[in-house]
Amino acid sequence: MDKKDRRWLNPEEELYDLSALGSVEELKQELLHRLMLEEIIHRFAIGLIHPAAKNLSAILDDFVEVLGQFSGTDRCYIFLFGADGKSMDNTQEWAAPGISPEKQNLQGLPLDVFPWWVQRVQSGKVINILDVSKMPPEASAEQQILQMQDIQSLLVVPLAVEHRSIGFLGFDSVRGQKRWTRQDINLLQTVSGIIASSIEREKSLERVLQNEQRYRNLFEHSNDAIFLLDREGKHIKVNLKAGEMLGYDPEEIVSLSYRDLVAPEEIDDSDSTLSRVLRGELPPLYEKTMVRKDGSRVPVEINLSILRGPTGEPEILQSVVRDITFRKKAAQELFRMANEDALTGLFNRRKFSELVSRRLGQQTPFSLLFMDLDGFKEINDTSGHSAGDLVLKKLSERMEKLCAEIAEVARFGGDEFAFLFPSVEEEKVKAFSYLLLDQVEKEIVVEGWKGHLGASIGVSRFPVDGNDLEHLFKSADIAMYESKNGREPITFFQKAFSEALHHQMELKREIHQGLQKDSFVLYYQPILKVKTGRIHGYECLVRWNHPQKGILPPISFVPFAEKVGLLQKIDRKVRSMAFQKLKDFAGAGQSVSLSMNITAPEFLEKKFVREIESLISRNNIDPTRVVFEITEGTFLEQPEQSIEKIKLLKGLGIRFSIDDFGTGYSSLSYLTRIPVDYVKIDREFIRVLDVDHKSRAIVESTFSMARSLGFGTVCEGVETHSQMKVIEDLGGDMVQGYLFGKPAPL
Repeated sequence: MDKKDRRWLNPEEELYDLSALGSVEELKQELLHRLMLEEIIHRFAIGLIHPAAKNLSAILDDFVEVLGQFSGTDRCYIFLFGADGKSMDNTQEWAAPGISPEKQNLQGLPLDVFPWWVQRVQSGKVINILDVSKMPPEASAEQQILQMQDIQSLLVVPLAVEHRSIGFLGFDSVRGQKRWTRQDINLLQTVSGIIASSIEREKSLERVLQNEQRYRNLFEHSNDAIFLLDREGKHIKVNLKAGEMLGYDPEEIVSLSYRDLVAPEEIDDSDSTLSRVLRGELPPLYEKTMVRKDGSRVPVEINLSILRGPTGEPEILQSVVRDITFRKKAAQELFRMANEDALTGLFNRRKFSELVSRRLGQQTPFSLLFMDLDGFKEINDTSGHSAGDLVLKKLSERMEKLCAEIAEVARFGGDEFAFLFPSVEEEKVKAFSYLLLDQVEKEIVVEGWKGHLGASIGVSRFPVDGNDLEHLFKSADIAMYESKNGREPITFFQKAFSEALHHQMELKREIHQGLQKDSFVLYYQPILKVKTGRIHGYECLVRWNHPQKGILPPISFVPFAEKVGLLQKIDRKVRSMAFQKLKDFAGAGQSVSLSMNITAPEFLEKKFVREIESLISRNNIDPTRVVFEITEGTFLEQPEQSIEKIKLLKGLGIRFSIDDFGTGYSSLSYLTRIPVDYVKIDREFIRVLDVDHKSRAIVESTFSMARSLGFGTVCEGVETHSQMKVIEDLGGDMVQGYLFGKPAPL
C-alpha cells in the first residue's frame, strides 16, 4: 500500500498543498469554503457556550444539519456513550434527501460490537476513512456494518472532556467518497471540544437543578424537623415538620431564637454547644428537650451541620431535629420487657439473675428459694389458660406484698417462682418459706376457678451450695424437685441430690447413645401350642447391650426411660427390629408370629397407625403374624378411642392380646366390646396354679369366659410340669415360660 492509499488512517498526512490546486479560481473556492465553515462553527460555538442557551438538544440538531449540508456528506450525527460504559446512543442525526435516517435503530448499541472503532475514539484519535472497502483486517466487524449501510467514506471526531471520551461527531458519505482536508478536521476537532463541554455543562446543570429541587422537597417534606439558624441562633427558615412538631406556624418560629424553644434548664448547655459549633466543633448526635407552644415538652435528637460562607466561616447552622417520644417510650417498654414478667409484673429470670450476681459481688451470705406450684397444671387443663393466668396474677400479688421489705421475688415462667432471701440461717429460711406456703395455700377465687393450691420449695445457700450463679440456680432447682418428689414441702440442697441427678443424666445420655449405636437388641421367648407342643410364635423382649455392663434386663432402664420420655423411642426401635425379624422368618420359610408390648401413650398417638402401615409396607410382611400386647389400663384411659384404633389395625391384619389379664380393673362390659384375639393370663395366677385352688378357679373361669367370647388364651410364666398339667386339664390354648425356654437371641 503506497502513502496515498494509507491516508484513510492518518489525517495528519492530509496536508493542504497549494500546488495541487488547478487554478486561482479553485484556490478562491477553497478559501471561500474554509471561511464559510469557520463562520458556521463560530456561529454555533457562540450559541453552545453562551449561558443563555436554553435548549442544547435543539442547537445540536440544527448544528448537525448545517454541518451535513455544508460538507456535502449524506449523514451527520452525534453519538454519546452510556453511563454504564457498555453502550452508546445516537442523540442527533441529519440525513440528506433520499438517505434513510437511522437514529431510531441506533439506540443502546453495545460497544463491544465496534471494538476497533471504540478503542480509537476513546483514545482520542480521529477516524478518517476515505474508502471503507480498504479498512484494515482488525476493523473487519466495523467494515461489515458500514458496507451493509452502503457507506463509502466517513469521518469520526471524538467528543472528549478532560481527556475523557463521552462520544463522537460523525459524517457518512453514501453516494460517493468524501475527502477531508487537514484544516477542516482541525476545525471540527475544535468544535467537538465545544460540543463536549456544552453537553457536560448541560448535564451538570441538570444535576444541580435536580439536587436543588431534591433538597427543597426533602426540606419541605422531611419526616424530621429542620431549622436553619444564623450565627446568633435566630431562626432563618424552618420546614413544615418543625411547626407541626412544636405546635407553631413555621412563620412564628422564624421570629424566635433557639432559646425560646429549649427547656429552661438546658439553655446554658445549648449556648455552649452553639459556641463550639461556631468554632467548627460539630457535636455528634445528641438529645435535648424542646418546649411546644402549649408548654408541653418533647424529647428530641439533634444532628447539627454547618453551611459556610464565601470566606469559609460558618454562616448558617442546619439543625435536623427528630421527635424521639415514641423511641423513649419504646425504650422504657423494652426495659420493662427485659426486666419484668409480662403476665405478673414481677422480675423475670434475667433481672433476677442480675440481682443475684450483684449480691454475689458483695460476698455476703444469702439464700435462693425456687418454688413450684403443685396442681397448677390441672387448672389449665380443666378451667383453661385464662383462669390459670388469673391464678398466677393473684398469687404474684400476694408474693410481692409479702416480699416487699424482706426478699426479692421473680417469676421464671410457668408456675415457677424464685426468691432472694438475705439470710442462710435454716430457721429463718424455713420461717420465710412457710410464709410463702401460707400465701399459696390460702383459698384463691378468680373468674373460672376457685380452690386451693400447694407448692414445693427448694433452697440453695451461698456460699455453701455454690459460689456462682449457675451452681446456685442448679442446686436450688435440684432441691425443689427433690421436694416435689418427696414428702417435705421445703428441701435444702444436699450434695447427694446432685450425685443422684448426675447418675440420672448419665443414664439418659447412655440411653440416647444406645439408640444411636443400635445397642438395644431383641431376645425371643417361645410361645407353644398346648395340644401339639409346637412353637406358635415368640414374644419379643428388649435387652440393652451396655458397652460396659453387658446385657441389661428391662427393669434396669425401662422405668427410667419412661420417666424421662425415652421409652417410646426404645419401643419404636423394638418394633422396627421385630418387623425386620418377621421378614427374615418369611425369607427362611418359617410361619411364626411375633408378639410385642405396646404402651398406652404410644398406642393412643395419632401417628401410631401410620407407623405400623409403613413398617408393614417397608418389610413386605404378612400382618397376621403380628400380635400387639396391650394392657387393660389402655382401655381405661380412652376406651372408645382404643376400641376404634384396634379395629383400624385389625383391618390391616394385626392381632391383639390383652396382657397381664386379671391384674387390672377393666370392666367386663368393655371386654365384650374389645375385638381382641387373645387374653394373656398373668404369671401371678400361674405361679401357684397347681397348689392354690383359688388361682385354679380364676384361671379355669378365665378359660371358660375366653372360649365363650371367641378369644384364645396364653398362660405366661409356666415353669413346672405340674403347672403345665393343670393348664392342659383346664383346656388352655398356648403357654410360655422358662419350662420351654428362656428369652434368647435368634
